Amino acid sequence: MITISRPVITGNRTVSTVTVDDKKFECWFETDDEFAVYLSDLTDPFVIGLLPGAMKGHHDIVCEGKLTDELYFNLVSMFIPAVVKYDSTLKPVKITGELVSEDETIDYGKKRMIGAGLTMGVDSMYVLKKYRDTGTRFDLDCFSLFDIGNWDIYRDRDYTEKSLMERTRVLAGEIGLPIVYVKSNLASVFPRLYRTRITYYHIACVIAMKNLFSRYYAASSYTVEDMTLVDNSSGGVFDEYFLFNTFTTKELRILNLPVEADRIEKTLELADYDLARRYLHVCRREPYNCGLCKKCRRTLVTLDVLDKLDNFSAVFDIDYYRKNRREYFEWMLVRGNCDDHFCRDLAVIMSKKYPKLAKTASQMQNETDAMFMARHKTLNAAESEALKKEWPSVSDAVAEILVKKLKDIGAETVTLYGKNYREKDIKAALAGAGIAIDREIANSRELAGIEDYGSDAMIVCSSTTYSVGQARLMLDAMKITPVIYTSDIVSGLNE
Repeated sequence: MITISRPVITGNRTVSTVTVDDKKFECWFETDDEFAVYLSDLTDPFVIGLLPGAMKGHHDIVCEGKLTDELYFNLVSMFIPAVVKYDSTLKPVKITGELVSEDETIDYGKKRMIGAGLTMGVDSMYVLKKYRDTGTRFDLDCFSLFDIGNWDIYRDRDYTEKSLMERTRVLAGEIGLPIVYVKSNLASVFPRLYRTRITYYHIACVIAMKNLFSRYYAASSYTVEDMTLVDNSSGGVFDEYFLFNTFTTKELRILNLPVEADRIEKTLELADYDLARRYLHVCRREPYNCGLCKKCRRTLVTLDVLDKLDNFSAVFDIDYYRKNRREYFEWMLVRGNCDDHFCRDLAVIMSKKYPKLAKTASQMQNETDAMFMARHKTLNAAESEALKKEWPSVSDAVAEILVKKLKDIGAETVTLYGKNYREKDIKAALAGAGIAIDREIANSRELAGIEDYGSDAMIVCSSTTYSVGQARLMLDAMKITPVIYTSDIVSGLNE
């Protein structure tokens, strides 16, 4: 069973204690002070974010606070029965709570807005272009930026987050619209589901701000043709259209847009859009477009096939791509013949346009993404170094705060758990402070095998949502204390 305590708003954060069987988590959504008055004290966002884990683990949900009656009706009468019917890995769950009408909870005296995410990718840029100026009262009038663990994919999370957030603010400032920033730790309750159910956490952030949003344009990566409920919980989010419609209520319409255009069509539409040509960011590794990750490669090849490469010379290294064009094409053709949803149609177009290259694609069939990247130099090294100087790594600050925390509790020996790029700086700081490292534990398997733990403190160096969530669960169960999480220190620095 999952119990969600009555959410309490404290400052710019709404907090609820979530209990899964006998494990407790303090979960929260927070926003900037400017928008704190719009935070909801309903259990709605917690229910949405926890729903995938509930259905996967067959946990009924008990809400000790208020739950919107229309959302409850949509979930129990439409959403849960449908997704459970078409996915054998999910189980039906019951939801109970104090049901209230939205009319009792919405503050109609506050200005409400129409929002959309501004990640600067193809999908969000397309929504910006299409819905910023519709000539109706349904124009976009604010942007959102959600941190639910999505920054963890980058190699240097800290400076990448600051870099992209700053670039987003610059773009929003140029357009003249505000940004609503929402952060949440709800994904740590079921960390294994984060990658495949990220859309639920995004929408949970929207619903946490339902006093602000009257409409929300959720940028979809898929068309209506792509969407299905069948066996959909293990990967992808092909249920978006159905999901957004059933999460919509009278006072908060969540629209899945656009569903008429695929990724190639969106890219073509953006090719002559000035803001996209200057701000487009698709990379999954760096705060600039590295040109090597699969999203960068896919976008470059798409622009090439559309004869629009030069339009994006401000955000991609076009010269490098042209020098290695043949290998990019061969990679794309192989991906298109596999199960890559986004490459399939593009590979067909390429095969027709470049039939000679299609014949040589077999050369690349055994090359993984990592192998491709290893054979190529890191692009835009100058820009990378410039960014690091402008937003320096917070490693030094993390190490300084960590040492202070250890001295405050009188720790002389520590155990290090997990690894990331910050580890070297932490070790140097510990040595400088005369704090000895008793043991280094690389992964959860080694952690589970501890029998003679005797350190004064445990330091968790992991930074990804999944790794940190797993560490919290294991260390709580093992009753190991005190524990200091470097990710918590970083979160404090970014607030």
